Amino acid sequence: MTETLTYGPPLDTDDSDCSSYDGFYFAEPLKREKRAPCVPPQQLLYEALMEGNLQLMREHIDALKFPVDGILPGGLTMLMSACREGHYEVAEYLVNELGANVNKHVDSKMPLMFACDCYANDAHVAEQLVRLLLSKRAVINVSDKYGITPFMLACRRGYTNVVRLLIDEISFDATDNQGCTPIFHAIENNHRDIVKILVDAGINTNLANNKGYTPKQVAEFHGFYDLLELLPPDPAPAYIVPNNYICYNTLRDHVPRIFLKTDCPEYFQELASILKTLEMSNMLEHFAKARISLAEFLIMDDKRLRDIGIKFPIYRNKILKGLLDFHLHHWSTKSIARVKKDGMDNFYEILMITANHLQHLVIIQASIRYVMQNQLNGKLGQPSEMQLSSLQSNLRAYRGVLDDLTKTVKYLGSFSPSQNLLYIDYNEVLAERKRRKFVYNARTFGAMLEPGIIKKLDEVVVNRIAAGEIIQRPANALKELLENSLDAKSSHIQVNVKSGGLKLLQIQDNGTGIRKEDLSIVCERFTTSKLSKFEDLTEIATFGFRGEALASISHVAHLSIQTKTASERCGYKATYADGKLLAPPKPCAGNQGTIITIEHLFYTMPQRRQALKSPAEEFQKISDVLAKYAVHNPHVGFVLRKQGDQPSIKTQACSSRTENIRAIYGAAVAKELMEFSHKDEMFKFELECQLTQVNYSAKKSTLLLFINHRLVESSALKTALDTVYATYLPRGQHPFVYMSLMLPPQNLDVNVHPTKHEVHFLYQDEIIERIKQQVEAKLLGSNSTRSFYKQLKLPGTVDLEATQPLDKTQRIYEKDMVRTDATEQKLEKFFKALEKTDSGLSSSSNETQSQEESFRVTAARKSKEVRLTSVLNMQQSVERQCQVSLRSIFKQLVYVGCVDERHALFQHETRLYMCDTFALSEELYYQRLIYEFQNCPEVRVVPPLPLQQLLLIALDSRAAGWVPEDGDKTELADNAVAILQEMAPLMREYFSLRISEQGCLESLPALLPQHVPSRAQLPVYLLRLATEVEWSEETQCFETFCRETARYYAQLDWQDDGDMRSQHWYMEHVLFPGFKKYLLPPARLKKHLYELTSLPTLYKVFERC
Repeated sequence: MTETLTYGPPLDTDDSDCSSYDGFYFAEPLKREKRAPCVPPQQLLYEALMEGNLQLMREHIDALKFPVDGILPGGLTMLMSACREGHYEVAEYLVNELGANVNKHVDSKMPLMFACDCYANDAHVAEQLVRLLLSKRAVINVSDKYGITPFMLACRRGYTNVVRLLIDEISFDATDNQGCTPIFHAIENNHRDIVKILVDAGINTNLANNKGYTPKQVAEFHGFYDLLELLPPDPAPAYIVPNNYICYNTLRDHVPRIFLKTDCPEYFQELASILKTLEMSNMLEHFAKARISLAEFLIMDDKRLRDIGIKFPIYRNKILKGLLDFHLHHWSTKSIARVKKDGMDNFYEILMITANHLQHLVIIQASIRYVMQNQLNGKLGQPSEMQLSSLQSNLRAYRGVLDDLTKTVKYLGSFSPSQNLLYIDYNEVLAERKRRKFVYNARTFGAMLEPGIIKKLDEVVVNRIAAGEIIQRPANALKELLENSLDAKSSHIQVNVKSGGLKLLQIQDNGTGIRKEDLSIVCERFTTSKLSKFEDLTEIATFGFRGEALASISHVAHLSIQTKTASERCGYKATYADGKLLAPPKPCAGNQGTIITIEHLFYTMPQRRQALKSPAEEFQKISDVLAKYAVHNPHVGFVLRKQGDQPSIKTQACSSRTENIRAIYGAAVAKELMEFSHKDEMFKFELECQLTQVNYSAKKSTLLLFINHRLVESSALKTALDTVYATYLPRGQHPFVYMSLMLPPQNLDVNVHPTKHEVHFLYQDEIIERIKQQVEAKLLGSNSTRSFYKQLKLPGTVDLEATQPLDKTQRIYEKDMVRTDATEQKLEKFFKALEKTDSGLSSSSNETQSQEESFRVTAARKSKEVRLTSVLNMQQSVERQCQVSLRSIFKQLVYVGCVDERHALFQHETRLYMCDTFALSEELYYQRLIYEFQNCPEVRVVPPLPLQQLLLIALDSRAAGWVPEDGDKTELADNAVAILQEMAPLMREYFSLRISEQGCLESLPALLPQHVPSRAQLPVYLLRLATEVEWSEETQCFETFCRETARYYAQLDWQDDGDMRSQHWYMEHVLFPGFKKYLLPPARLKKHLYELTSLPTLYKVFERC
């Protein structure tokens, strides 16, 4: 039983302006029953335990006969509560006298976790509790549902002695659900002693968490610079394990004294397979560095493992346990390779069997040595009589096999020189084979080395391969046929399905039909009525254009077509196979339109048929395809039914899109729909969209995307929509979105994928960004009215809130919350209102009369590729110097307000920063010049300004620093004009800075949308271009030009009359969006950021007030 509550301002308010209201109310007050207070007996026991009153606890336990591992009202066992509160005497009584289970699980937590996270903040008590639990064999390497281990909790609390107590038994590579190792928990809580212990123990300080941050970056982010001194420097290049420790490269790796006179092979390659079985593959490099052979590896002890560099006891114990299991593993004579009677002359087989037995002997020798060493030490018990009998039996059988092998080796030894009995002359073996009538078939051997003959595939094979690419499942076939019916101007389409479309898939429409003369070639490849030449693809307005759909279907299924046109007196029916007409079309009765029947789909491809999912799932995919087309084409009636059943989907012709969504996807979706449209003149696209409000959410994302009426998929657009809705919907919930995008045909490439479910179009990233902005604007403020549901209690039910425990690990304090409400306030609200003012400057992006021209210019500009090595090196230098932590701050910043002409405030998570906007914007414009090299748009100067006058103005200014000794100003201006006109082609080609032949400035580069450079600083900028840029050397020329231009663009025209509205608007809507999107901040910019305060700091102050 639920009750709807409304979020919004009170209904009885007299103030019509509710913008300042920030809260919610219940439309009707909730009625609660008053109950007499009743304290259950377990509550008294729980309170005594929380106070640490052991005597009172004993009395309650005896009176209640409460089980020692029972759950108290707090949701924990008595032992867990005692460990959490730091009552050692109580815990000792529960463990030693009552026998409490130290490994009891409650919601994935154990007593040892509470001991390591003791609330008493007493390191000595925590150590006592941990020692008590460890004495009763408490499990150490265990984690809760968040991946937190007891050792991590001890590192987080700062219990140094507990860390030392557990450090030899834990895995340093263990991570929580956030990917953090124990050292992250120590660093985040600034526990210097524990960080030093972990580093000295050899913990890996270079493992990054799930967000990509290393322990060093976390310490630097929190400002714990003293911890950075403890962390080791960046690691040396990773050690690469030699190839001979991974696989056998040649026959010499496991066959002795055959090709080289060496000792027994060392079998390095076997170590990798054994360690992989033990799940210790990451330890292989230690054995490779020490060149440990198989024989040495099988008898290693703890001291030897420590000597080769395996520091952690848990890793050494795991390897030693694996070696013990390996040696005690039972083996039988069936695993021994024997020499076949007909293989006495097979040289290669004899070599391999010899190598196999030699490896067995090495393992047996190692096992005997291992057993002797460990029995002397008392680590192995006495073997049973059955084990000894089995071992003797296997060894006797092995001896018989070796005797047979010895005879074979002696036979081969007759062809060997006397100095090396195992060095065999293969030529003599071949000669002996000939003498014994074993003639080598050289002709067969030669045929094996001949290259294969390249042949042209049969046409049927080619067509079936192509058909498998286009028709991948029944839903693909239906999509092709639906598009053909829509191209035929059908107003009603009916689909019948049997066994998910594998046995039968029939589509019937009332379209224009197919002419009788065309039936003979309709199923041949590349036959279509919609395309005549390749250039037609640029203006294609139909779904089909390749003429492959029916041809592909006929190669993988039994296909029949029944059709009738308006001009013909009767219909005709034809059947096809492999793209060919099987018999002349037969006349038949029928209505206008076409019926296409597909039977036994993929009968020629049994592997494809078996790989498909169940018929029910295939029918669901068919239903999904037809539902999307039914929504997009409300003027057409659609019917989908399983053969013999009622229609699964049915829509009426001449319906509306909203009604079809209601009929197919349900009323819950339809009632929450918002509809809007948008037309963009810049990128030449039109958008129609219906999307759900924030009240609706579903676990499955539903996106119906049509581009030029073609059903397609776009992962980039889907990600952008999910990003917008993530602000409003709970995690894991998704919206319903229908979107129809219309583009000029010449901007769209439909011939990308065989199934045509992907398309490419010009300005894809920019168009998606515009769509994202439109959706954000539509959803903005949708939180003002939302519906919430509250569960009402039936009469007589128990108050769950009083009986169920509150999970304290889930609590989030207000000081840790980041404000993300849609009504978040900026600094300007407390001052006078801001309005955007017209700058009065001319920009090509703002002029409506040049929109068509700018679209063409932009299209040509985007095609230029930077190939200059100097510019590419500058781009790489910027990317190398980018600091990840600073980039994260700028990417997620929230603008707060402007302080003065050089400083502004912004928020990142729970911290408030003040930044030097001049320094940041100078770096931003420098990077934009580098990355927009040869592709800069323009800001036109209307009318063009003469350089001579501008330079004279600059020389008269104080910034020029002119003195009479420098010479005549007119002469200096003429020299500067000459330099700029000489370099005008370079500046026009690379930076869009245009200077006419008459010496007039015509345009400047446009580096950010809606940004116009300072007019007051323009003369000085041109003077510095002529005097400060190093024009003679390429790299220095580009570097100095970009720096001077960036310094000029970073300066603003601040008004002297105190009206700074345009500058404030520029910072909020131009500059800071540029920081978020483009800036790759180097480390030197950190000195221009000032952390003013944070929410935790403010709560410490104001909570006392």
